[in-house]
Amino acid sequence: MQSINSIYKKAYVESLRNAEQYAKDAEKLIDQKSYGHALAFCILGEEELIKSLLFLVTSYNIIPNEDMNTLLKELSYSKRAHLIKLLLSWFLSAPVTTIDQLKKFIVKKSELTDQIKRIN
Repeated sequence: MQSINSIYKKAYVESLRNAEQYAKDAEKLIDQKSYGHALAFCILGEEELIKSLLFLVTSYNIIPNEDMNTLLKELSYSKRAHLIKLLLSWFLSAPVTTIDQLKKFIVKKSELTDQIKRIN
């Protein structure tokens, strides 16, 4: 019998595969100029990435199995499932985005400072 953690690890891999397939399908749809459908596939792919992350952290007991089971039920049967997954996506990506924006700002600031020094 497989351990629950090994099942979560397999679910992690499958969710990553699903996300990759959504991305490939979205690229094909973009080539066909079907932008609305491509966007929908991108959103579904993003949701799969969030699920894969949840499966991964659960497989290492970072999230207790009982909590993950409750969350999975909510994500599977709730009318709010898409919203919850997208909010999780935003929540998890916001710090990365903020750091990237801060780095860009620092570079821009140093470029502007250099330009001001040259003018003076």
